[in-house]
Amino acid sequence: MFGAKTVSRIHYQAAGSNPAVHAENVVKSDVNTFSPIGRSLRVASPGAVQLTLPNSDTVDFLSVAAGETISCYFTRVNSTVTTASGFVVYY
Repeated sequence: MFGAKTVSRIHYQAAGSNPAVHAENVVKSDVNTFSPIGRSLRVASPGAVQLTLPNSDTVDFLSVAAGETISCYFTRVNSTVTTASGFVVYY
């Protein structure tokens, strides 16, 4: 009914729930990448967040609220543009 797909090293269902199986606190960096790829990011203190996506593109999330969760696949929280802090990445 729902076909499973594999993208990079991520296994997910085409529809339905796909909860994280691991979480950890991380710091922003313009060099260090996540392995495996992050599924979502929880932000403790408000500000801007720049993420690097698996295809190496970057995306800016401006005015992220404290306690907000950003849901997308990403490989890094870049430090140059990011003003928010207190990150938890979910894998």
